[in-house]
Amino acid sequence: LYIAAGSPSTVEWAGAHLVGMLSASGSPANIRAKWDAYRQAGLAAGHPAEAVEEALGRSWVVKHIHVAEDDETAVAEAGPRFIWYFNLMANRRMFDGPNNTQPLEWWQERGACYFGSPETVAAKLQAWHEASGVTNTLCWMNTGGMPTAQVLDSVRLFGQQVIPRFAPRATTERF
Repeated sequence: LYIAAGSPSTVEWAGAHLVGMLSASGSPANIRAKWDAYRQAGLAAGHPAEAVEEALGRSWVVKHIHVAEDDETAVAEAGPRFIWYFNLMANRRMFDGPNNTQPLEWWQERGACYFGSPETVAAKLQAWHEASGVTNTLCWMNTGGMPTAQVLDSVRLFGQQVIPRFAPRATTERF
């Protein structure tokens, strides 16, 4: 069982009940604060530290990901669709964004989306992991109604060239 957890009260409830979280992407500091609040709530509810950490190990953060052969192509394909999607206020709020619209660069700087070559996306995911401490990332590969061929190409490149950088023993035969 997982719960979408963005508000402080939901994060605390999840921690008190050791329910895995799915949290929208935010800055590493924002996500660290959510994970810390989860830990505190779990410990305050009387759960052993090991159980709290195991539950956090089952928690995820969502990132919008698009991989293409080079950075420029990835941004050109995904950027306008991402901005269309995030110009809807409910979607901005879900991802810890402001009430007003922001340019793509604003979202990229805070780590809501990683669009680029396999090398760029892998480096950004590695830096995200190191800065946030989060080990599970749910990759949202189809932002704003992208053409199926672009999504499938992105998934293929992610499977063949990004995943192996994190799991050297992972097979790429299925991709």
